[in-house]
Order: sequence, then structure tokens, then C-alpha cells
Amino acid sequence: MDTIEIKHLRCEYKANPLGTDMIFPALTWVLCGECFCFQSSYRIVASSTTKKLEEGKYDFWDTGKVKASNSHARYAGESLTSRKRVYWQVKVWDQEERESEFSAPAYFETGLMDPGDWHGIWIGDPETSHAPLFRKALLLDREISTARIYVCGLGYHEITINGEKITDEVLIPNQTDYDAREYRDMLYPYVDRTEKRVVYNTFDVTRFLRTGENVLGIQLGNGFYNQRERVIEGTMWYDTPRVILQSWITFNDGTEMEVFTDESWKTAAGPIVFNNIFYGEVYDARLELPGWDCPGYNASSWRSAAAVRAPRGKLCAQTGPSDRRIRKIPATRIWPHGDQFICDFGENLSGWVRLKAGGAAGTEITLRFGENVNPDGSVNFNSCKQKEQYQKDVFILKGDPEGEVFEPRFVWHGFRYAEITGYPSALSIEDIEAFFICSDVKVTGSFTCSHPLINQIQDNYVRTQLGNMHGSVPSDCPHRERLGYTGDGQIAMEASLYNLDALPFYLKWNRDIQDSQDRMTGWVPHTAPFGGGAGGIGWGSAIVIVPWNLYQFTGNAGILAESYPFMEKWMEYLKQRVSMNGLIRSEIESEIRGYNLGDWSNPGQRMIPPAFTNTYFYIQTLRIMRTVDRILGRGNSIYAEREKKAVNAFNREFLNRDEGCYSIGKQGTEAYALHLGIVPGNMRKRVVERLTEHIIRTCDGHLDTGIFGTPILLDVLVDLGRIDLAEMILMKMDYPGYGNMIKNGATTLWESWGGGSNNHPMLGSVSAWFYKKLAGIQTDPEYPGFARVILRPCLSSSMDHVEAKVETVRGSVHISWCRQEKEVELSIYLPNNMYAWLYLPGGYCLDKRDKSKNMELHPGYHRLYLKKG
Repeated sequence: MDTIEIKHLRCEYKANPLGTDMIFPALTWVLCGECFCFQSSYRIVASSTTKKLEEGKYDFWDTGKVKASNSHARYAGESLTSRKRVYWQVKVWDQEERESEFSAPAYFETGLMDPGDWHGIWIGDPETSHAPLFRKALLLDREISTARIYVCGLGYHEITINGEKITDEVLIPNQTDYDAREYRDMLYPYVDRTEKRVVYNTFDVTRFLRTGENVLGIQLGNGFYNQRERVIEGTMWYDTPRVILQSWITFNDGTEMEVFTDESWKTAAGPIVFNNIFYGEVYDARLELPGWDCPGYNASSWRSAAAVRAPRGKLCAQTGPSDRRIRKIPATRIWPHGDQFICDFGENLSGWVRLKAGGAAGTEITLRFGENVNPDGSVNFNSCKQKEQYQKDVFILKGDPEGEVFEPRFVWHGFRYAEITGYPSALSIEDIEAFFICSDVKVTGSFTCSHPLINQIQDNYVRTQLGNMHGSVPSDCPHRERLGYTGDGQIAMEASLYNLDALPFYLKWNRDIQDSQDRMTGWVPHTAPFGGGAGGIGWGSAIVIVPWNLYQFTGNAGILAESYPFMEKWMEYLKQRVSMNGLIRSEIESEIRGYNLGDWSNPGQRMIPPAFTNTYFYIQTLRIMRTVDRILGRGNSIYAEREKKAVNAFNREFLNRDEGCYSIGKQGTEAYALHLGIVPGNMRKRVVERLTEHIIRTCDGHLDTGIFGTPILLDVLVDLGRIDLAEMILMKMDYPGYGNMIKNGATTLWESWGGGSNNHPMLGSVSAWFYKKLAGIQTDPEYPGFARVILRPCLSSSMDHVEAKVETVRGSVHISWCRQEKEVELSIYLPNNMYAWLYLPGGYCLDKRDKSKNMELHPGYHRLYLKKG
């Protein structure tokens, strides 16, 4: 038998993180190797050095042998103080008490745990230039052992040492609701009673420093902090760019040197003369200061940095992934249009362009970005702008005879096409390339099948989701609004977790949502971090749904415990919104449309009453809260009785017994009730018939649902045994449907069935349906974190095979089914420490003598042959 190998050690779901400021961080591990076993116990040990680990001197922590099957635990060793590195290992015992070796050591390093650790001050440019430069020279006279930088630059920062960038991360730090703001001319009423937070990045800069003179360089960008130009949602400006930095350099002799921001730093304007996250960047190469961040540069003309006020937000370690250049995308085609060149990158993307050019000093090249082209070959900007909000970069040449390269620093764009004006020669494919930029979440899941349309929908979703992940915020679109809409984010979250290694991303956004909650009333706004925007109860309920999803995918009840006060406050807010008839008619006292969007983006006019979708989400969140109370051992839940009353009120108000329908009898109303499981038994048959008849006859096999109703409808149809109707909906190539998008050249998902923005992930919940229903990989609420996985594959008549893989906290789950001449081959792989409950597809069995419809599977490879019967 193969030995057990313990791998993939993670702290807060990240490998060897620097700068955590959590007191009790979550530690996880995976049982690898083909031993095909279950964990019965574990032991975690932690030390201050790897040498002590090797010697068995566990000066930080030794759990001893802990009887538990879960492959996660909270650190509970020596109290964590600032700048402490903790090395840790795990060993496990299997169900037969066979003991593994210790894993290879992993580590995590704490950041600045105490506000008093920050000895520097926030500094800025007294002339408030758009992208100020800061420099600090320092002399190091001894050999360096280690060096760390802790830094927060708002809105964005780029750090160099001796002219070299210290990281490949871009657009840092993560976006949060940083500071107090003045709110004027708001599109929707808003009172700010929220928590503020700013995050710092931690960098190991040991290799960049040398004995002798060194120079630290900082360039700041405006980001969302100094965003004044876009005011469609209202004026919500924070302040001018500012930075705080704290560094410790440890020498080989054990002594330390501190470096921090103060008024001794020097500052000057740089070549970026304008930058706005929505509008773009203007770079004048004539203003470059060669060598400004290197030793030997004469900075005598630079002014002293100014002390500026600290943001109101608490300074915390960044927990979400930073943005990076994920991949390079070459141009596929270039054509002239008048005095312009139009460049096609072959796919809709989120990122920026790198341009090579040569020409006279002062030559101005303008790049504008769009998602579509007009019939005459010009770029159509309508889908990614509001009013005159064009995405535009300007590059002014300095006249270098060797040629010049432009690449923005503090902005991203959403586009497929670039319009280039003022290029001084013929533009070739070698002169221009794009970079796909997003939060650094790896694609870990995969889904493929024999139907090309389904595969294209899947690919389009993944591209869309990634393109809307910046600053660890899931945005609605990467160009026009760039807002973390809570309704959009929560409805696509499950699909994201099936496809991506995104747990740290959503843990960070969960905190954003909690920060955004009104501390007095419990109301949750429609975007987090708050940036305006319309929504409704399906948006605010993200404060319950997001931590619940995180718990389902991790099994970490600590997430629920930490989130519970915020979830509870939202439920108390909703309780106050319940009317005399037991329904929630409006999210706020006034029935302003912007607070009652209901099922957004359905085809045509929305007709479902707001009270219908509002009360649906009320029932759903009551049900989650009742379960959470049980998980956390909170005794008799107050939510059970509230749920019962809400269900009775919902049926009393919306169930039409004469017509056998709910509410308006269209736009998925019956599916909502069936999804909740609240249709009275004597009415269920008629309600199901009404739903299916509406799809077939009224909608001609199309859907008429929006962002919430679509996943509900597709799930319900499969649960009813009508995958044929779900397939019919998905295979439609005309409006409204996914096929219509693809027929019209879409490489990402649209904002609505008819268009709008061409890059919106909120209709991407269908990807989760591919994994859960077609492949059949489902979380088990009773055994979260994939301790037990439910496998319920659904055999589609229009497909010959389906294959899916999901990377879980316990390892990879694989499943595939393939039609053969007389049977269906079902292949399954389960990792160690996971078992599955397999439900055979309807109408199939393993053997005509054995009519069993479900079975338990243990770790390992399984190949089953299903026969009709």
C-alpha cells in the first residue's frame, strides 16, 4: 500500500503567506498519494525555525494527536506577535491507525499586529500631482540578513529598490472602503454608518538591497481613492494620493535598521500627468526622470514630502490576492480606418495594451477601447461607456530614436478592440499586444462535454469571471461601472468556486460586505465596497449567502461564527421590513425602484412583484440562518418560526389555486416556489404542469428569467426530471438565450439577454449548473468542505459525454460519463479523506438484478457501467 503524503499546506488558504495579521489563522492540508484512506487523527507542530522542527523542539505549538477527520484547524499555539515567522508541519493517522511521516515544512509570517508598530506617517505630495514620485536614499554598511517592507499607497502604489520593481503584482493594494467621504448628488439616498479599512502589502525585499547606497522609490496612482471624474452614482471622493511605509532591515550581526515614511522623503511629479480608473492614463515620456529611483541621482530640485492625514480606515494586512498580468494576448488583426488603426485581440478581455512606437518628440498617440465594431469597421464604444466616459490612454513620445514602449500602470480597461489615433507609421501586429489582468486566482476546475455550445458557454463564463476580478472585488463589468454588486457577486459565486482557487478572494470580499453594513440599522448596500448602485434584498442577502457558500466549500465553521453578528443584524433589519401580511414589499420604507430591482435582466419588462422576490430571499436566508444556528450550537433557532410564517404568507399571497400558478405565472415564479419546496402537496402537480407548459408553449422553449430566476429554473427542471427542457433552453440560438450571445460573436457573457455590457458575470451561474447537474458534483450541506460529496450525474440526451474536475480543500474530484453502444460508462476519482454518495441517473442501474439507485463510494478510482432498467 502506498504511503500517505501530506501536501498543499495552506494558511488562510494561501501558500506560505507573508504579513498575516490574524490571531488564529486557519491551517489546511491535503492527504495525497494513492493510499486511498481516511484521516482519523492529525498532529500539527510549529516552531520558530526549521532546525527546531527537525530536532523535535516545538517551541510554538504541538497539538498532540487530535482525533478528527477534518483536514483543517485554527492555529492555537504561542500568541502571535508582529513579524514572527511560524514554521509548521502536519502528520496524520488513517482509519487503521497507520501513521504518516510529517509533511515538508510550510510557514506563515505575521505582519504588523499592533498599530504602534507603524512608526512612520502618511505622506503625500504637497502639490498633489496625479502620480507623484517619492524617493528615500539609505546607506547600508553591513551584510543584510533579511528585509521586509510593509506599505500601503492609496489608491495604488508601485515600489522599486534601486530601479527594480519589487513585485510583479499590479494595481495594489486591494480595493476597500478606505476612508470617510463626502457624499453629494447621490443617485440613491445613502447615509454612511460603516466600517472603514485600508490594507497594506508585505514584501520580502532582501534580495533587492545591497551594501552601500540604496534608494527606495514609490509611485502612486489615484485608483478608487482619488477618483473624481466619474460622478454618475454621485460624488464620493476620498482624498489625494498618500502612502505609509514601514521597513525593517536585519543584518547578519543581529542588529536592525528601520526605514519609514516621514517628511525627509523627497517627492516630485512624474511622467503620468493624468490617471483615472474609469477614464484612462496620460503618459508624457518627455517628463521622465531617468534614474530617479537609483543611487547617484541628483534629487536636489525635489521638494520634501508633506505629512497628510491618515485615512479613517483601520490599517490591516491584505488578505485577498493581488492583480497580476495573467497572460499575454497577441493582436489577431489590424486594419486602417481613416487616420486610425483598429486592432482586434480576438476575445473580450480585462487589462491593458503595451504599445511600441517611434517618432518625433511630442507625437501624441491616443488609444481608445471598445467591445464591438460598427459595420464600417470603426470601434463601437456604446457597451462599455456611460455618457462621455471613454476608456482612453494617451502616450506622448519623447523622440527616442531607439523607439519607445508604453504600458499603463494604474488603470485597466475592458475591451476586445483598440482604436489607435496618431500612430506615426504603419501599425503592425508586432507593435501591439494586450495583457489579461485580474486578481491572481488560478483556474483549477474544468468542465467539458460533447456539445460545442455548452463548452463555449463554459469558456465564456470563465473569461468573464476572471475579467471581473480586480482588487479582490467581483465587479459587474470591467469598464463602465466596476462596482462590486452584491447580488451579481453572490449569484455567480458558486460557479466561481467550482472553477477557480478563489477562497481568499471571497473571504476578503465577505469582509467588504460586512464593512459596508449600516452599523445602526443592519441594512446592506447593493455594492461592496460601497460605490452606489441599485439592487434589492437579493443583493443585501449576500451578507448571509456568501459566508454560507464559503462554509460549504471549506467546512470551516469559524467563517460562520465570525460572520454571524453581521448575518444576524441583516435578518433583524429584514424582520423590520415585514409588512402586516407577512411579506417584504420593499427593501426600504419608500418603494424606490432602485431598491426593488427583483429578478434583474430578465427579457423584456420585469413583471414579478418586488414582494415576490424579496420574500423569496427572506425565506432562503431564514432557512440558512436556522441551519447556521444548529451548526454553531446556538440552541432553538428563532428563525424556524419566522420561516414558517413567511412561507405561509408567501403561499397565501401568491399561490393561485384556480390557475395552478404563482403570482404572474411567468418569469420563473413557479420555479421559485418549487425551489424552496413550499408548494402544497395537492398543488404540486398542477404547478409543475403550469411551469413546463409556460416554457414550451408561451416561451417556445426559451427562458424568460433574469439573474436569480435562471439558476433557479435550471436547477428545478433537472430536479423535476425535465433535463430535456433545460437542454432546450440552453440550446436555443436565438433571443433570449446564451446561444444568441455566441451566435453574435460573444467571447464573454453579456449584461442582459439582448446585450448591454458585453462582459458581465451575473448570468454565469449556469457554469455551476454544468458542474452540479450535468456532471453531478455537489456539496453536501451535512458534510461541508467536501468531507462527503454528492455525485448525482444527469445523463443528457443531447450529449455523448461529460467530464468535470473540481479542486476541493481535500483534493481533486473527477467524474465523467460516456455513452457506449449498450451502456453508459461512469468514471469517478475521489481523493483521500473524502467519500461520496452516488445517485444513479434516473432509468439506470448497475445490474438488472440490482435495482439500487444509490451507493457509497470511498477514495480511489471507480468505473461503473450503467444499464437501462
